[in-house]
Amino acid sequence: MNKKNFDPNNFPSPFKKAVPIMNKLQSSGFEVYFVGGSLRDLFLNVAIHDIDLATNALPLEVKKIFPHSFDTGIQHGTITVVYHHENYEVTTFRNDGDYLDHRHPENVQFVRNLQEDLKRRDFTINALAMSPTGQIIDYYGGIDDLDAKIIRCVLNPYKRFEEDALRIFRAVRFTSQLDFKLETDTYLALKEKVHLLANISIERIHSEFIKMMLGNAWQKGIQIIEETNIAEFMPSIDPLKLVRLLKSTYKNVHFPNEELIWATLFYFEILPQNQISKVLAKWKTSNSVIKNVQEILLFCKNYEKGQRDYHLFYGLLRENIINGIFILRKFAELQLPDLITNYDSLPIHQLKDLAVSGSDLIQEANFTPGVDLGKMIKLIESKVLKGELINDHQQIIDFVKENHV
Repeated sequence: MNKKNFDPNNFPSPFKKAVPIMNKLQSSGFEVYFVGGSLRDLFLNVAIHDIDLATNALPLEVKKIFPHSFDTGIQHGTITVVYHHENYEVTTFRNDGDYLDHRHPENVQFVRNLQEDLKRRDFTINALAMSPTGQIIDYYGGIDDLDAKIIRCVLNPYKRFEEDALRIFRAVRFTSQLDFKLETDTYLALKEKVHLLANISIERIHSEFIKMMLGNAWQKGIQIIEETNIAEFMPSIDPLKLVRLLKSTYKNVHFPNEELIWATLFYFEILPQNQISKVLAKWKTSNSVIKNVQEILLFCKNYEKGQRDYHLFYGLLRENIINGIFILRKFAELQLPDLITNYDSLPIHQLKDLAVSGSDLIQEANFTPGVDLGKMIKLIESKVLKGELINDHQQIIDFVKENHV
């Protein structure tokens, strides 16, 4: 690839599949281009996700050309075209009106000029376009910034952040995901406009923070958070504590999932360990994430207390044990035995794995609901875990009949 053209014969599959849609728009007299993050990722040679197309055709004109389409954001010019059982978002070139809430434009105006559309975008690396024949359109230096690994706002960075304050955290997130650095004016504008994050919902901040931490260069994001006042808009986060993660012993860790991120922050007391549910509720995390974080930390706590038998694992999900082992190995720097093998060798991992239920004991062993039934189930559970009773339905029923007075 040179800086003016990309050989269409080398288009990845998602791009090739979209070309017939583009050809149909062109044959109807309209311009159409690849735009957005997928184009950036193409030039970075990373995995391609959704393909976005931009055109000077108005939404109703797009729908007329493609009867198999539906409205997804027609007020903003977006129509989803269904082609060969796949969806493609086609958006009309537009200008955004005034941003009254530092997040959403009051209105949009459809335009026929590509440059007008691209200049409203956040960063130069996201303001590229490419024709179906591979011609690259780069009005704002996005290719040079990709080469230099720079995050730079399109035109005036102060205006870009004023328009949409979420771009502040998006800039930080991209430094992590792409291992780029912030261009100087963009960084200065970010620092000055960081107070505008007060207009952004915690759900969006949560999403950007997790994406940042999942990036290969999350350390860069942490550094920017520490240097600015972004942490003011991150519940319970103390930036002075957050930078503990930049210590040399674990600064090269890659986080594979959200649960491990939160568990690490609690493990190091960057977040208060006695307020897991309360803190994560402020972040609007799901109940399942909260439960998994609690399990990971319980596993770590049990190991550090010296538990090594089935009590270390029992009742915990395998994935949470793996995450706990990750913390103990990477962060506590412990040389651990093959704990997963020990976990896998357990005859049962939680109560529901027993080959009998309370109803079985009532129907087959003359139990009635009550304290005695609960005690027997606990006894069965203990015997099975210790290897003193095989987890087989009939063998358990026989054991119960022999021991039930």
